[in-house]
Amino acid sequence: MLLDTVERVNPVISAQKPHPLSSALAEASRRAILEHLRLGPRCVSEIITATGLKQPNVSNHLAKMREAGIVRAERCGRMVYYSLANPIADALMRLHEVTFDSLSQNGTHPDHDPTSPDAIAHEEVMQGWKDQFLQALLSGEEERVNTIVNQLLVQRVSLQDIYLKVFQPSLNEIGNQYEERRVDEAQEHLATEIIERAMSRVSQFHAPAVRANRKAVLGCVAGNWHTLGLRMIGDALRELGWEIFYLGANVPTGGLVKMVETARPHLVIISCSLKEQEDELESVLAQLQALKANANPQFRIVVGGRFISSNPELKNTLAADFFPDDLNHFLQELPNQLGEEVEIGEAR
Repeated sequence: MLLDTVERVNPVISAQKPHPLSSALAEASRRAILEHLRLGPRCVSEIITATGLKQPNVSNHLAKMREAGIVRAERCGRMVYYSLANPIADALMRLHEVTFDSLSQNGTHPDHDPTSPDAIAHEEVMQGWKDQFLQALLSGEEERVNTIVNQLLVQRVSLQDIYLKVFQPSLNEIGNQYEERRVDEAQEHLATEIIERAMSRVSQFHAPAVRANRKAVLGCVAGNWHTLGLRMIGDALRELGWEIFYLGANVPTGGLVKMVETARPHLVIISCSLKEQEDELESVLAQLQALKANANPQFRIVVGGRFISSNPELKNTLAADFFPDDLNHFLQELPNQLGEEVEIGEAR
């Protein structure tokens, strides 16, 4: 009688069965299937190849998870493709990864010695991935690019390693080839668009499991349409748990300053790519400095982009706190900009 009363008042208290999603993640075979579906829709034969499971087992697991609303099925011609139906599944798998990594390290960060044999081997492997990725970009083969990205994600290569050791150096090399007239403007634009779409896949796969209680506003000055470097910084901060206000390209000065005033961030990150944008940059920096005098919390101003890196003398005259050369430099310097008591993760 008492139990019946408790169930009527608060049925959650007396719940005995775990949610089907929790059960699926706790079962090794179903978890392996779900991990593969994180990369996108897959048919049964692709799942069998990726997981090594038998066809009857895969079909049975998929049927049960479809019935529970964990996966969905869509027919395309004669094939049926399965995908994640519940976004919570991806978040829980990400949380599992973070927890497992933390426990396996006994609460300490590993010592990333760049001269160790493992670190050297890792750099050689990443160089190989970069070379393959660059060739696919230069050929405009987006399907091949997606295959490489999927392989990196399956092997749990970190977002920072993918961005720093594959995407960024490939983008730099294409920029160099463009300046040397070895690739034309159309090829450079195509490569940029392919990388931007690849970044969306990587960023979604590496969604943060925890929040850092930190905010950043990111935007390009008016007239600047080059966003990839800024997006890489935003994605890296998002993976570290930051709340990101990404304004994108060609942001009017008044709008950018208003967003900073409203969002009350800890960092304001601005990109400037051409000399023609220098006046806009100086204007937004002057307004941000005026706003900064009474801001709470006190935010730091970060300025980057091709115009800054090509004219290092500007760092002595522009009213900003930090001028990162690239994503790696930004991540290395970030703890110093925020204070040593802030834990932001570790760039490798």
